[in-house]
Order: sequence, then structure tokens, then C-alpha cells
Amino acid sequence: MWVDFRFEMDISEARLDRIEVQSSVDASHDQLRKIYVLMNKIYNCFRSLSSRGFFRAGVEATPQPMEDTEPVPEFFISLRLSDLCDLPGEYVLMKTEMLSTLSDGNEEWLETLRSHGTPLACLKNDQGDSILHLAATWGNLELVKSIVSECPCLLLELNSKDQLPLHVAALTGHPAVVEDLVASVTFSSARLAEEDREILNPYILKDINGDTALNLALKGHYTEVALCLVNANQQASFLACKDRISPLYLAVEAGNVLLVKAMLGNDGPEGRNSNVESLFVDERDEEGRTCLSFGASIGYHKGVRNLLDRSRKGVYVCDDDGSYPIHVAAEKGHIEVVKEICKRCPVSTHLRNRKDQNILHIAADRGRFRLLRQWRNHEHLANEKDVGGNTPLHLATIKWRPRAVQFLAVRKNLLIQN
Repeated sequence: MWVDFRFEMDISEARLDRIEVQSSVDASHDQLRKIYVLMNKIYNCFRSLSSRGFFRAGVEATPQPMEDTEPVPEFFISLRLSDLCDLPGEYVLMKTEMLSTLSDGNEEWLETLRSHGTPLACLKNDQGDSILHLAATWGNLELVKSIVSECPCLLLELNSKDQLPLHVAALTGHPAVVEDLVASVTFSSARLAEEDREILNPYILKDINGDTALNLALKGHYTEVALCLVNANQQASFLACKDRISPLYLAVEAGNVLLVKAMLGNDGPEGRNSNVESLFVDERDEEGRTCLSFGASIGYHKGVRNLLDRSRKGVYVCDDDGSYPIHVAAEKGHIEVVKEICKRCPVSTHLRNRKDQNILHIAADRGRFRLLRQWRNHEHLANEKDVGGNTPLHLATIKWRPRAVQFLAVRKNLLIQN
């Protein structure tokens, strides 16, 4: 028999106010009210499934066939509706004798906990972990299924680090557990409106350190776990942690092409990635650098080529310090990148930074003699003065760059005064 209940929760009990939308701002009171409405929808969803014979309390059951119905995960068959949205009120600290059985992590462990008479959903250890957090940490898939079936409310329960069970499963790198937790969330949210799914989105929830479950998986180098989370929800791919590093950045840094494609979408020219250029190519980092400028700074020749194939306008966009991509490449001595930019945009050789310096000024100042050797015949560049009245030769002399002086010290240049 089903236990009827009214959905009434105090905000402090729900503890869902930490779930953020993509903009990473705190949920407003209006959003909290939407969450309550949303949870009622989940309740009604399971009540509807129950009436059709999907769930049985205390006995094994087989779903009755229905037309146009998605298959239900096996471990949902024993769900009890009275526990679905009934988040625990007052928590109980697990006693020493309870904790002593943790090493087993099996059904007998659950029976031992039940024998103490405290509802399983109310039990926590001194770190604020629920029994689902612990099972997820161990990577015990069958135990996770049993707990979710009996206490589905724990899917949304936070520990003292503001982590869901999904976070700890990702942190410890258990792909099978993550897949089943994702299936649990998907089962509930797939039947909701798109607006409601965005409100109840555990994938973008950040813990006390500002990490989503996806962030934690990538920091632990758990690619399979990360791919599962990205396939479930792409939003978290673009949410930065407290270090201002996003999962997309981590995937790119690791050179994980498969993961990057999954994050950006790989549906061809007419699909989602058709908007990637407009969304990301012109974005700037904290130093005001565009993708092209950053690629030039690290000497990523192939990346610079690809960006120039998309658009050349970035060549004429300067950073916050007034440097253009060609200046950044010259400063770092990335001659192939400088040559690529000059080949595509010959006029870029005349660009000046805020000190009124061209690429030869910068190369001379930094002692990049190979670049100077390549462009030493460009007299118009070698003779130009910066805001201090210095030519490239002046700067090479002032900075004691003997090899740079060697390439710049032609007779005409020697006669120029600053």
C-alpha cells in the first residue's frame, strides 16, 4: 500500500538552493518556488507510473506493458513513492558500531543499519556523508542501486562539502556508479519540461570548492566518467571552478579530442558546433587575449592556422596591454607563427603596440635573433622609432643583445639617433 503524503518542505530542509543555473548565480526565491513545483511534478510522475503497475512496495514486480513508453531501469522497480521526495529532516550521526561494518558495503550492511531503527535516509557520518555518498565512494554498484531504490531522496542530498553522491562517484572515478546515478536523474527529469529540467540540474551544482562533478572527474583524469557526464548534460563543460578553469579548458589542455568534441557538439556544419566560432573564437581571457592571441603566445602553429582559416579579423584585435597576436608571437620567438600571420595578413607587419613598437622592436628587445635574421632586410621596420625614440638597434644595444645587434647593425641603421 502506498503511503500518501503532502509535499511540504521548509527551504532549509530542501537544501536545493545550491543548485545553480548556467550563469552560476544563487537561486532566487522565485527559483526555489519553481523547484518545489518541479518536485511535485516528479511526485506526480511516479504516482502515475505506480498506478500503471510499475512500482510495488515490498514485493518484486514487473512493469506492465504500455504503448510509447521508455523502458524503466531495473532498480527503479522497487522504489517506494513515500521516499521519493521525502528529504530527511533531522540527521542522525552513525554510531561506531554502524561504522565498523562499512568495510563490507553489502546488503548485510544495510540490514545492520536498519536494525538500529533510524531511517536510512537520516544517517550521516561525521563528514556529512549519507549512506549513498559512502556507497558511491566505494564504487559498490549493487549497493548504490539498493539505496536509490529505498531512499531516492538521497540523490539530491549534500554532504558537508556541498557534494552530491554524483560528485563523490566522479571524484573517486567509478564509471558504473556514475552511469547509474545519471540514469536515476535522467529517469526523473526526462519527463519534465525543458525549463523544469534546467532548474533541477545536479550536473551544474558546484561543491564548496566550486567544482561540478565534471570538474572533479577531469581533475582526477577519469575520462570515461567525464564523457558520461558530458553526454548527460553539456552545460557543466563551460562552468569554471574557483580557479577560473572550466572543464572544456582542462579537456583541451589534456589534448582529449573525443571529450572536446562531446563538449562542443559534433553534429556537422548544420549542427550545434556551427555556432562554436561565434561563441568562443572572439572570447577573451582575463588578460584580454583572444583565442588567436593565446595560440600565438604558446606557438601553436596548427591552431593559429585553423583560426586564420575561419577568420583573419583576430589579427587586428589587440590584448589589454596593446599587443597584437603578431607581437605576442614575436616576443616569444615563435617565428613560424609570425610567418603564418604575415603570409595571411601582410599589413600586420606594420602594426604597433602601445609603445609604438613594431615586430623588430619586440624581437630586438627580447633577443629573438632568428626572427631578426628573417626580417632584417625590411628597412622600413628597422628604421622606425618607438615612443622613446629608439629603433630596434637601439633596444638591442640597450638590452645587451649581441647577436641581435649583429643582424641590425648595418651602416644606415648606425647613423640613426634616438
